Amino acid sequence: MRSPNRILVPVDFSDSSRAALHYAAMLGAEVGASVDVLHVWRSRDDGESRTPLLLEFAKSGEGRKMMEWLASFEQCGGVAACGRVVPGGEASVPDAILQEVEVGGYDLVVMGTHGHPGFWRHLMGGVTDDIVRRAPCPVLTVRAEDFPAVEWIDTREPDGAVSAQPV
Repeated sequence: MRSPNRILVPVDFSDSSRAALHYAAMLGAEVGASVDVLHVWRSRDDGESRTPLLLEFAKSGEGRKMMEWLASFEQCGGVAACGRVVPGGEASVPDAILQEVEVGGYDLVVMGTHGHPGFWRHLMGGVTDDIVRRAPCPVLTVRAEDFPAVEWIDTREPDGAVSAQPV
């Protein structure tokens, strides 16, 4: 079995996503793989151009979280991270992630899982479950309880730049 070269980490900014990101950082540094952090975001503008999407995302709370997470990722992992955002609604999140996996040529997906109990998961389904079933590459799942992520504090610079420091 060969080591992964390209790792994709879809995030929803939950504790389990943070744990997955931390794990991917360590794994990427260990095997020399690149790591991309993906967020599927519902934009108010459904246009075809990515520029308005990126501008709107950068101004949003999720955009600020992405910047903070990328800064913390680079502090803990020893590997550079690339942030990605793609448009999508709740129903299309798995499809958007799978499209990125295929188009980006990723050979591993690392995802957080919320670990909902059986009936709830059966009733609601789950993005991670869907990705595990349909992905063209291996999917590694991480629960926040099993792999607690490093806590980071935001030390925002006066010019608005973000740097993160371990707690």
